[in-house]
Amino acid sequence: MRYPVHPVAELFPLIEGDELDALVEDIRANGLLHPVLVRQGVLLDGRNRVRACETAGVPVIEVEFYGDERAAERRIISENVKRRHLSTSQRALLAAQFANLPQGRPSEKGQDCPFVPVTVHEAAEDFGVSDRSVKMANALLDLTDDTDELVASTAQAAVAAIAKGEKKAETLNKGLTEAKGVKRKHTTAAQIAGLPDIGAGRLRLLHGDFRERLASLPDESVDLIITDPPYPKEDLPMWSDLGALAKRLLGPRGILFAYSGQLWLPEVLNRLLDTGLHYGWTFCLDLPGSYSRVPGRNMLQAWKPILAFTPGPWPSSEWGDDKLLSPKPNKSEYEWAQNPEPMRHLIRRYAAPDALILDPFLGVGSFGFAAQQEGRRFIGVELDAKRFEAARKNLEGLAWE
Repeated sequence: MRYPVHPVAELFPLIEGDELDALVEDIRANGLLHPVLVRQGVLLDGRNRVRACETAGVPVIEVEFYGDERAAERRIISENVKRRHLSTSQRALLAAQFANLPQGRPSEKGQDCPFVPVTVHEAAEDFGVSDRSVKMANALLDLTDDTDELVASTAQAAVAAIAKGEKKAETLNKGLTEAKGVKRKHTTAAQIAGLPDIGAGRLRLLHGDFRERLASLPDESVDLIITDPPYPKEDLPMWSDLGALAKRLLGPRGILFAYSGQLWLPEVLNRLLDTGLHYGWTFCLDLPGSYSRVPGRNMLQAWKPILAFTPGPWPSSEWGDDKLLSPKPNKSEYEWAQNPEPMRHLIRRYAAPDALILDPFLGVGSFGFAAQQEGRRFIGVELDAKRFEAARKNLEGLAWE
Protein backbone atom coordinates (compact mmCIF):
# COMPACT_ATOMS: atom_id res chain seq x y z
CA MET A 1 0.00 0.00 0.00
CA ARG A 2 1.29 3.45 -0.90
CA TYR A 3 0.32 5.04 2.44
CA PRO A 4 1.47 4.52 6.02
CA VAL A 5 -1.72 3.66 7.91
CA HIS A 6 -2.73 5.26 11.18
CA PRO A 7 -2.57 2.66 14.01
CA VAL A 8 -6.18 3.32 15.04
CA ALA A 9 -7.36 2.66 11.47
CA GLU A 10 -5.48 -0.65 11.52
CA LEU A 11 -7.69 -1.85 14.39
CA PHE A 12 -10.59 -2.27 11.98
CA PRO A 13 -10.44 -5.46 9.86
CA LEU A 14 -9.99 -5.31 6.09
CA ILE A 15 -12.61 -6.70 3.73
CA GLU A 16 -11.64 -9.78 1.71
CA GLY A 17 -13.00 -12.18 -0.88
CA ASP A 18 -16.22 -11.41 -2.69
CA GLU A 19 -16.72 -8.14 -0.81
CA LEU A 20 -13.31 -6.82 -1.93
CA ASP A 21 -13.85 -8.08 -5.50
CA ALA A 22 -17.17 -6.23 -5.68
CA LEU A 23 -15.51 -3.00 -4.52
CA VAL A 24 -12.76 -3.39 -7.13
CA GLU A 25 -15.33 -3.86 -9.92
CA ASP A 26 -17.39 -0.89 -8.75
CA ILE A 27 -14.36 1.40 -8.67
CA ARG A 28 -13.15 0.10 -12.04
CA ALA A 29 -16.56 0.91 -13.56
CA ASN A 30 -17.38 4.16 -11.76
CA GLY A 31 -14.11 5.51 -10.38
CA LEU A 32 -13.51 6.38 -6.72
CA LEU A 33 -16.68 8.15 -5.62
CA HIS A 34 -15.65 8.60 -1.96
CA PRO A 35 -12.15 10.07 -1.45
CA VAL A 36 -9.85 8.63 1.21
CA LEU A 37 -8.93 10.68 4.27
CA VAL A 38 -5.28 11.49 5.03
CA ARG A 39 -3.43 13.61 7.56
CA GLN A 40 0.14 14.65 6.87
CA GLY A 41 0.62 11.73 4.52
CA VAL A 42 -0.86 9.14 6.92
CA LEU A 43 -4.03 7.31 5.86
CA LEU A 44 -6.86 7.78 8.33
CA ASP A 45 -9.74 6.19 6.48
CA GLY A 46 -10.07 4.28 3.20
CA ARG A 47 -7.67 1.32 3.34
CA ASN A 48 -10.08 -0.88 1.41
CA ARG A 49 -10.67 1.82 -1.21
CA VAL A 50 -6.90 2.29 -1.69
CA ARG A 51 -6.43 -1.46 -2.17
CA ALA A 52 -9.32 -1.59 -4.63
CA CYS A 53 -7.98 1.41 -6.59
CA GLU A 54 -4.53 -0.17 -6.84
CA THR A 55 -6.06 -3.42 -8.13
CA ALA A 56 -8.37 -1.64 -10.56
CA GLY A 57 -5.67 0.75 -11.78
CA VAL A 58 -7.74 3.80 -10.79
CA PRO A 59 -6.14 6.96 -9.26
CA VAL A 60 -6.73 7.50 -5.54
CA ILE A 61 -8.46 10.75 -4.61
CA GLU A 62 -7.39 12.23 -1.26
CA VAL A 63 -8.96 14.66 1.18
CA GLU A 64 -6.66 16.22 3.80
CA PHE A 65 -7.75 16.23 7.45
CA TYR A 66 -6.55 19.33 9.32
CA GLY A 67 -7.55 18.52 12.90
CA ASP A 68 -5.11 17.57 15.67
CA GLU A 69 -4.12 13.99 16.48
CA ARG A 70 -6.91 13.36 19.00
CA ALA A 71 -9.50 14.70 16.55
CA ALA A 72 -8.05 12.41 13.87
CA GLU A 73 -8.46 9.38 16.12
CA ARG A 74 -12.07 10.28 16.84
CA ARG A 75 -12.77 10.81 13.14
CA ILE A 76 -11.37 7.35 12.30
CA ILE A 77 -13.50 5.72 14.98
CA SER A 78 -16.63 7.63 14.02
CA GLU A 79 -16.31 6.79 10.31
CA ASN A 80 -15.83 3.08 10.96
CA VAL A 81 -18.33 2.56 13.77
CA LYS A 82 -21.14 4.29 11.82
CA ARG A 83 -20.37 2.55 8.55
CA ARG A 84 -19.83 -0.97 9.86
CA HIS A 85 -22.84 -1.26 12.26
CA LEU A 86 -20.69 -2.91 14.93
CA SER A 87 -22.15 -4.74 17.93
CA THR A 88 -21.50 -3.65 21.51
CA SER A 89 -19.01 -6.49 21.96
CA GLN A 90 -17.13 -5.54 18.80
CA ARG A 91 -16.95 -1.91 19.84
CA ALA A 92 -15.78 -2.83 23.35
CA LEU A 93 -13.04 -5.04 21.93
CA LEU A 94 -11.89 -2.30 19.58
CA ALA A 95 -11.98 0.24 22.42
CA ALA A 96 -9.75 -2.00 24.54
CA GLN A 97 -7.31 -2.44 21.65
CA PHE A 98 -7.41 1.32 21.08
CA ALA A 99 -6.56 2.06 24.72
CA ASN A 100 -3.69 -0.46 24.60
CA LEU A 101 -1.95 0.96 21.53
CA PRO A 102 1.68 2.01 22.16
CA GLN A 103 2.69 5.62 21.67
CA GLY A 104 4.17 5.87 18.19
CA ARG A 105 4.68 3.01 15.74
CA PRO A 106 7.08 2.65 12.79
CA SER A 107 5.19 2.86 9.51
CA GLU A 108 5.94 0.97 6.32
CA LYS A 109 8.01 3.94 5.16
CA GLY A 110 10.02 4.15 8.36
CA GLN A 111 8.05 7.16 9.63
CA ASP A 112 6.37 7.37 13.01
CA CYS A 113 2.58 7.41 13.14
CA PRO A 114 1.83 9.55 16.20
CA PHE A 115 -0.63 8.20 18.71
CA VAL A 116 -1.91 9.89 21.86
CA PRO A 117 -2.51 7.30 24.61
CA VAL A 118 -6.04 7.33 26.01
CA THR A 119 -7.62 6.06 29.21
CA VAL A 120 -10.17 3.25 29.34
CA HIS A 121 -12.88 5.83 30.00
CA GLU A 122 -11.90 7.93 26.97
CA ALA A 123 -11.79 4.86 24.74
CA ALA A 124 -15.20 3.77 26.04
CA GLU A 125 -16.67 7.17 25.24
CA ASP A 126 -15.16 7.21 21.74
CA PHE A 127 -16.67 3.82 20.89
CA GLY A 128 -19.98 4.38 22.67
CA VAL A 129 -19.66 1.57 25.25
CA SER A 130 -19.36 1.35 29.03
CA ASP A 131 -16.08 1.38 30.95
CA ARG A 132 -16.99 -2.06 32.31
CA SER A 133 -17.31 -3.50 28.78
CA VAL A 134 -13.85 -2.21 27.89
CA LYS A 135 -12.39 -3.69 31.07
CA MET A 136 -13.99 -7.05 30.23
CA ALA A 137 -12.51 -6.86 26.74
CA ASN A 138 -9.12 -6.06 28.27
CA ALA A 139 -9.39 -9.09 30.54
CA LEU A 140 -10.20 -11.30 27.54
CA LEU A 141 -7.28 -9.87 25.56
CA ASP A 142 -4.95 -10.55 28.50
CA LEU A 143 -5.97 -14.22 28.43
CA THR A 144 -4.97 -14.52 24.78
CA ASP A 145 -1.35 -14.38 26.00
CA ASP A 146 -1.84 -16.81 28.87
CA THR A 147 0.96 -19.32 29.45
CA ASP A 148 -1.58 -22.14 29.31
CA GLU A 149 -2.07 -22.90 25.61
CA LEU A 150 -5.67 -24.07 26.04
CA VAL A 151 -6.62 -20.90 27.93
CA ALA A 152 -4.90 -18.73 25.30
CA SER A 153 -6.51 -20.55 22.38
CA THR A 154 -9.96 -20.34 24.02
CA ALA A 155 -9.57 -16.59 24.49
CA GLN A 156 -8.17 -16.15 20.97
CA ALA A 157 -11.15 -17.98 19.50
CA ALA A 158 -13.53 -15.73 21.43
CA VAL A 159 -11.70 -12.59 20.24
CA ALA A 160 -11.83 -13.81 16.63
CA ALA A 161 -15.56 -14.57 16.91
CA ILE A 162 -16.26 -11.11 18.32
CA ALA A 163 -14.17 -9.36 15.67
CA LYS A 164 -16.04 -11.19 12.90
CA GLY A 165 -19.42 -10.53 14.49
CA GLU A 166 -20.24 -14.24 14.55
CA LYS A 167 -22.32 -14.13 17.73
CA LYS A 168 -24.69 -11.85 19.61
CA ALA A 169 -23.75 -8.89 21.80
CA GLU A 170 -23.24 -11.20 24.80
CA THR A 171 -20.24 -12.75 23.04
CA LEU A 172 -17.79 -10.70 25.10
CA ASN A 173 -19.29 -11.85 28.39
CA LYS A 174 -19.61 -15.45 27.22
CA GLY A 175 -16.10 -15.54 25.77
CA LEU A 176 -14.55 -14.13 28.95
CA THR A 177 -16.51 -16.52 31.16
CA GLU A 178 -15.47 -19.51 29.05
CA ALA A 179 -11.79 -18.54 28.99
CA LYS A 180 -11.74 -17.88 32.74
CA GLY A 181 -13.44 -21.22 33.35
CA VAL A 182 -10.72 -22.99 31.39
CA LYS A 183 -8.05 -21.08 33.31
CA ARG A 184 -9.53 -22.04 36.68
CA LYS A 185 -9.67 -25.71 35.71
CA HIS A 186 -6.10 -25.67 34.40
CA THR A 187 -4.55 -23.83 37.33
CA THR A 188 -3.34 -26.82 39.29
CA ALA A 189 -1.27 -27.10 42.44
CA ALA A 190 1.65 -28.18 40.26
CA GLN A 191 1.63 -24.80 38.54
CA ILE A 192 2.20 -22.99 41.84
CA ALA A 193 4.33 -25.58 43.59
CA GLY A 194 7.26 -23.16 43.70
CA LEU A 195 5.37 -20.67 45.88
CA PRO A 196 6.00 -21.31 49.58
CA ASP A 197 3.33 -21.16 52.26
CA ILE A 198 3.37 -18.08 54.42
CA GLY A 199 3.33 -18.40 58.19
CA ALA A 200 3.92 -15.15 60.06
CA GLY A 201 2.55 -15.12 63.59
CA ARG A 202 -1.23 -14.93 63.34
CA LEU A 203 -1.22 -15.12 59.51
CA ARG A 204 -1.10 -18.26 57.36
CA LEU A 205 -1.38 -18.23 53.57
CA LEU A 206 -1.56 -21.58 51.76
CA HIS A 207 -1.23 -22.14 48.01
CA GLY A 208 -3.30 -24.84 46.36
CA ASP A 209 -6.83 -26.27 46.36
CA PHE A 210 -8.66 -25.51 49.62
CA ARG A 211 -10.15 -29.02 49.63
CA GLU A 212 -6.65 -30.47 49.84
CA ARG A 213 -4.79 -27.81 51.84
CA LEU A 214 -7.32 -27.65 54.67
CA ALA A 215 -7.82 -31.40 55.05
CA SER A 216 -5.53 -31.53 58.11
CA LEU A 217 -7.07 -28.52 59.88
CA PRO A 218 -8.74 -29.77 63.12
CA ASP A 219 -12.52 -30.06 63.30
CA GLU A 220 -14.38 -27.13 64.89
CA SER A 221 -11.19 -25.03 64.92
CA VAL A 222 -12.48 -22.04 62.92
CA ASP A 223 -14.65 -19.22 64.24
CA LEU A 224 -15.68 -17.49 60.99
CA ILE A 225 -15.38 -18.41 57.32
CA ILE A 226 -15.59 -15.26 55.21
CA THR A 227 -15.22 -15.78 51.49
CA ASP A 228 -16.19 -14.85 47.94
CA PRO A 229 -16.50 -18.05 45.85
CA PRO A 230 -16.76 -17.95 42.03
CA TYR A 231 -20.30 -17.33 40.75
CA PRO A 232 -20.54 -19.01 37.28
CA LYS A 233 -22.80 -22.01 36.75
CA GLU A 234 -19.88 -24.36 36.08
CA ASP A 235 -18.48 -23.58 39.56
CA LEU A 236 -21.64 -24.48 41.48
CA PRO A 237 -20.17 -27.81 42.73
CA MET A 238 -17.66 -25.77 44.75
CA TRP A 239 -20.51 -24.58 46.95
CA SER A 240 -21.10 -28.17 48.05
CA ASP A 241 -17.41 -28.50 48.89
CA LEU A 242 -17.48 -25.17 50.74
CA GLY A 243 -20.53 -26.25 52.73
CA ALA A 244 -18.90 -29.55 53.71
CA LEU A 245 -15.77 -27.70 54.78
CA ALA A 246 -17.77 -25.23 56.88
CA LYS A 247 -19.77 -28.03 58.49
CA ARG A 248 -16.54 -29.72 59.62
CA LEU A 249 -14.36 -26.76 60.57
CA LEU A 250 -16.73 -24.26 62.17
CA GLY A 251 -17.07 -24.36 65.93
CA PRO A 252 -20.50 -24.46 67.62
CA ARG A 253 -20.76 -20.66 67.45
CA GLY A 254 -19.16 -20.36 64.04
CA ILE A 255 -20.67 -18.70 60.96
CA LEU A 256 -20.01 -19.01 57.24
CA PHE A 257 -20.36 -15.66 55.46
CA ALA A 258 -20.22 -16.12 51.67
CA TYR A 259 -20.73 -13.55 48.93
CA SER A 260 -22.96 -14.90 46.18
CA GLY A 261 -24.28 -13.95 42.79
CA GLN A 262 -28.06 -14.02 42.32
CA LEU A 263 -28.51 -15.85 39.02
CA TRP A 264 -27.92 -19.32 40.54
CA LEU A 265 -28.91 -18.41 44.11
CA PRO A 266 -31.53 -21.18 44.61
CA GLU A 267 -29.00 -23.90 43.74
CA VAL A 268 -26.35 -22.26 45.92
CA LEU A 269 -28.75 -22.32 48.89
CA ASN A 270 -29.75 -25.93 48.23
CA ARG A 271 -26.15 -27.08 47.99
CA LEU A 272 -25.26 -25.46 51.31
CA LEU A 273 -28.35 -26.89 53.02
CA ASP A 274 -27.59 -30.36 51.65
CA THR A 275 -24.33 -30.38 53.62
CA GLY A 276 -26.21 -30.12 56.92
CA LEU A 277 -25.61 -26.44 57.52
CA HIS A 278 -28.42 -24.25 58.87
CA TYR A 279 -29.57 -21.16 57.01
CA GLY A 280 -29.01 -18.08 59.16
CA TRP A 281 -29.69 -14.95 57.13
CA THR A 282 -29.09 -13.05 53.90
CA PHE A 283 -27.30 -9.75 54.35
CA CYS A 284 -27.71 -7.04 51.72
CA LEU A 285 -24.42 -5.67 50.40
CA ASP A 286 -25.28 -2.32 48.81
CA LEU A 287 -23.19 -1.54 45.71
CA PRO A 288 -23.68 2.18 45.02
CA GLY A 289 -22.36 3.43 41.70
CA SER A 290 -20.85 0.14 40.48
CA TYR A 291 -23.78 -1.83 39.12
CA SER A 292 -22.99 -5.03 37.25
CA ARG A 293 -24.99 -6.00 34.17
CA VAL A 294 -26.55 -9.47 34.40
CA PRO A 295 -27.17 -10.84 30.88
CA GLY A 296 -30.23 -13.05 30.53
CA ARG A 297 -32.14 -11.04 33.12
CA ASN A 298 -31.37 -7.51 31.87
CA MET A 299 -30.70 -6.47 35.45
CA LEU A 300 -28.36 -3.81 36.79
CA GLN A 301 -27.35 -5.39 40.07
CA ALA A 302 -27.54 -2.74 42.82
CA TRP A 303 -26.89 -5.13 45.71
CA LYS A 304 -25.30 -8.49 46.39
CA PRO A 305 -26.30 -11.24 48.86
CA ILE A 306 -23.97 -12.22 51.67
CA LEU A 307 -25.25 -15.61 52.82
CA ALA A 308 -24.89 -16.58 56.47
CA PHE A 309 -24.95 -20.30 57.42
CA THR A 310 -24.13 -22.01 60.70
CA PRO A 311 -23.40 -25.59 61.85
CA GLY A 312 -25.96 -25.20 64.64
CA PRO A 313 -28.39 -22.60 66.01
CA TRP A 314 -27.75 -18.95 65.28
CA PRO A 315 -25.02 -18.06 67.79
CA SER A 316 -25.59 -14.36 68.45
CA SER A 317 -28.12 -12.55 70.62
CA GLU A 318 -26.88 -9.15 69.55
CA TRP A 319 -29.27 -6.90 67.64
CA GLY A 320 -28.06 -5.35 64.40
CA ASP A 321 -29.24 -4.45 60.93
CA ASP A 322 -28.66 -6.59 57.85
CA LYS A 323 -27.56 -3.94 55.33
CA LEU A 324 -23.90 -3.39 54.55
CA LEU A 325 -22.33 -0.75 52.30
CA SER A 326 -19.45 -1.60 49.97
CA PRO A 327 -17.16 1.31 49.07
CA LYS A 328 -15.65 0.95 45.60
CA PRO A 329 -12.88 -1.69 45.71
CA ASN A 330 -9.46 -1.49 44.08
CA LYS A 331 -9.64 -3.72 40.98
CA SER A 332 -6.13 -2.98 39.70
CA GLU A 333 -4.73 -6.36 40.82
CA TYR A 334 -7.77 -8.59 40.42
CA GLU A 335 -11.05 -7.96 38.61
CA TRP A 336 -13.18 -9.53 41.34
CA ALA A 337 -11.42 -8.00 44.38
CA GLN A 338 -13.78 -6.94 47.19
CA ASN A 339 -13.58 -4.00 49.54
CA PRO A 340 -12.72 -5.28 53.05
CA GLU A 341 -14.91 -2.81 54.98
CA PRO A 342 -18.20 -4.82 55.00
CA MET A 343 -16.40 -7.89 56.34
CA ARG A 344 -14.66 -5.82 59.00
CA HIS A 345 -18.12 -4.93 60.26
CA LEU A 346 -19.20 -8.59 60.42
CA ILE A 347 -15.94 -9.63 62.08
CA ARG A 348 -16.40 -7.00 64.80
CA ARG A 349 -19.96 -8.14 65.39
CA TYR A 350 -19.58 -11.91 65.29
CA ALA A 351 -15.94 -12.85 66.04
CA ALA A 352 -14.28 -12.89 69.47
CA PRO A 353 -11.02 -10.90 69.87
CA ASP A 354 -8.78 -13.94 69.29
CA ALA A 355 -10.99 -15.65 66.72
CA LEU A 356 -9.58 -17.60 63.78
CA ILE A 357 -10.88 -16.37 60.40
CA LEU A 358 -10.66 -18.55 57.27
CA ASP A 359 -11.00 -17.62 53.59
CA PRO A 360 -10.82 -20.65 51.23
CA PHE A 361 -10.96 -18.36 48.15
CA LEU A 362 -8.32 -15.83 49.17
CA GLY A 363 -8.00 -13.88 45.91
CA VAL A 364 -5.63 -10.96 46.51
CA GLY A 365 -6.27 -10.96 50.26
CA SER A 366 -9.10 -8.46 50.80
CA PHE A 367 -10.69 -10.41 53.64
CA GLY A 368 -7.29 -11.18 55.17
CA PHE A 369 -6.78 -7.43 55.42
CA ALA A 370 -10.17 -7.14 57.15
CA ALA A 371 -9.15 -9.79 59.69
CA GLN A 372 -5.79 -8.11 60.31
CA GLN A 373 -7.40 -4.70 60.81
CA GLU A 374 -9.70 -6.20 63.45
CA GLY A 375 -6.85 -8.02 65.21
CA ARG A 376 -8.00 -11.58 64.42
CA ARG A 377 -5.97 -14.59 63.31
CA PHE A 378 -6.30 -15.53 59.65
CA ILE A 379 -5.80 -18.45 57.25
CA GLY A 380 -6.23 -17.93 53.51
CA VAL A 381 -6.03 -20.44 50.66
CA GLU A 382 -5.59 -19.53 46.98
CA LEU A 383 -5.10 -21.75 43.93
CA ASP A 384 -4.10 -19.18 41.32
CA ALA A 385 -0.37 -18.35 41.32
CA LYS A 386 -0.65 -14.65 40.46
CA ARG A 387 -3.39 -13.99 43.00
CA PHE A 388 -1.51 -15.91 45.71
CA GLU A 389 1.60 -13.83 45.07
CA ALA A 390 -0.46 -10.62 45.16
CA ALA A 391 -2.07 -11.67 48.46
CA ARG A 392 1.37 -12.43 49.89
CA LYS A 393 2.60 -8.94 48.97
CA ASN A 394 -0.56 -7.34 50.33
CA LEU A 395 -0.65 -9.19 53.65
CA GLU A 396 2.83 -10.37 54.60
CA GLY A 397 4.13 -6.92 55.46
CA LEU A 398 1.28 -6.10 57.85
CA ALA A 399 1.62 -6.35 61.63
CA TRP A 400 0.04 -9.66 62.70
CA GLU A 401 1.52 -10.06 66.15
